Amino acid sequence: MNVFVVGDELPPQMARYIGVDLAELVAVDSMALLRGGPGEIVDELRRRRDTTGISAVSVSEPFLEVLAPVVERLTGT
Repeated sequence: MNVFVVGDELPPQMARYIGVDLAELVAVDSMALLRGGPGEIVDELRRRRDTTGISAVSVSEPFLEVLAPVVERLTGT
């Protein structure tokens, strides 16, 4: 699963690439969006894994540092 947005801001280059704005992603509960702090993101990724069976997630380089604590919490689960 490709995640294009982590947090509450959609980088302009990503908005151009995916062709929608943040409000649209939120409105449809897009799987391309992860919002909240590390704990909330962990919960959301677990929920997605439980409902879809998808456990592999790819993100763009700008989000790697933000997601480091999430990866740490999910390691081994």
